[in-house]
Amino acid sequence: MKRGNVLKLFAGIFLSGIGVFVIFREKSPLEIWKAIQTGNISIIFLAGFVLITSVFVRAYRWKYILPQNFTVTLRRSYESTMIGNMLNNILPFRLGEIGRLMALRQLSDVKIRYSISSIAIERIFDLLMLVVVFFFASGFYPDENFLGIGKRLFIIVSILLFLTIILTIVVFNYRKTNGKIGEYSDILMQSIRHLVDKKNGFRIAISSFVLWGMYCLTTALVLYAYDVSMQHLVIISATYLVGASLAYSIPSAPGGVGTYHGVGIALLTVLLAEQPAVSNKEAIVIVLHSLSFILFTIIGIIHVLSLNLRLRELVKK
Repeated sequence: MKRGNVLKLFAGIFLSGIGVFVIFREKSPLEIWKAIQTGNISIIFLAGFVLITSVFVRAYRWKYILPQNFTVTLRRSYESTMIGNMLNNILPFRLGEIGRLMALRQLSDVKIRYSISSIAIERIFDLLMLVVVFFFASGFYPDENFLGIGKRLFIIVSILLFLTIILTIVVFNYRKTNGKIGEYSDILMQSIRHLVDKKNGFRIAISSFVLWGMYCLTTALVLYAYDVSMQHLVIISATYLVGASLAYSIPSAPGGVGTYHGVGIALLTVLLAEQPAVSNKEAIVIVLHSLSFILFTIIGIIHVLSLNLRLRELVKK
């Protein structure tokens, strides 16, 4: 491993350690475990079902983001996506995204240099959906000054538009150069032009709305399972989802352990300030993280074994 990556890994582990400290700062592990048991298990199971189902929606969207000169079935897209989720939970630096491409390469013979641009396009759509989710949810909150929604959204939208313009200019210029940079830039431009197709664009847009709606529903169900009031549940769930999603971009141990929890507890401390009766913030954050961590890891490993893929090769590559 390169020295820079080693430093990033240690920095991520350090930040994860801070997050773990935040979890157990006020409550012991036994107290948190008892708090976790107070949740409505039926609603938590329903949240887990919604989360697993969302992987099919993400796989459906990815199928139409991928270059159309390769035929990829929904089944193969789903299997590769779930394997990538599993690898993200056990590898640092979000390397599960590369593992997803490796799995798709073995299952559908899609060359990585053509599929790698789909990851960038996915991230662009997800960033835009974060803004859309926040805009939509803010309409359900009567106080316009809540968390400075207006100012923060204006800043986020401005930054995203600026980055999109810069990315388009850079890609357009570099696609004319020789070498790998020009080749990948040209492939990315082909993928972007592919999105202009009305049918593909419609499918990707609708599936993006459905996908993030399911993420919001999962979050809201877990919050509701721990007696968070229905009042302002939409804005609380959406705000938490946006903040927690951004937390995954912070360097951390594999699976976002620690950093996700630290950010999540900080968010709930603010969001639930008007509901002092809800004292199990740590339990809510741990359950939300554990749903994706445990379910995706177990199901991903099952797919690796059932498809006769070698986990060691995927991790090594």
